[in-house]
Amino acid sequence: MMRALRRETVHGVELAVADCGQGHTLMLVHGFPLDHTIWSAQLGALAARCRVIAPDLRGFGQSGVTRGTVTMEQLADDLAVLAEALAVEVPLVLCGLSMGGYVAFQFWRKYSERVAGLILCDTRAEADDPSAAAARRETAERVLAEGP
Repeated sequence: MMRALRRETVHGVELAVADCGQGHTLMLVHGFPLDHTIWSAQLGALAARCRVIAPDLRGFGQSGVTRGTVTMEQLADDLAVLAEALAVEVPLVLCGLSMGGYVAFQFWRKYSERVAGLILCDTRAEADDPSAAAARRETAERVLAEGP
């Protein structure tokens, strides 16, 4: 049972956000090249227990696109502003999948006082080595050219 997406403008970019349930907040951050729909089952199952928020990060899903390189810190800052715009009671629990884990970890590093718990799924705490970064860039370019 997913509600219609909300739209919130964050740092000049419109973000699409699934937002359902009430109470303590769990924010789910998707990986690359996915969007909030990866969390459909979790949104439905958990909304009876807590507030569940699943945004489309900038450049993904139904959110707006920006030019140039977007950093994990910028995405974490987007989530911080989004949480304020949605009047999220802090601290929240943050769950990141793959690249979303990079974003969640960066959020925790920068805004630790706003985090009650951190769930990192299929991710890592350090940056990719040069060959992994090159492979990720190649995949991103292919997705831009051909679609996900």
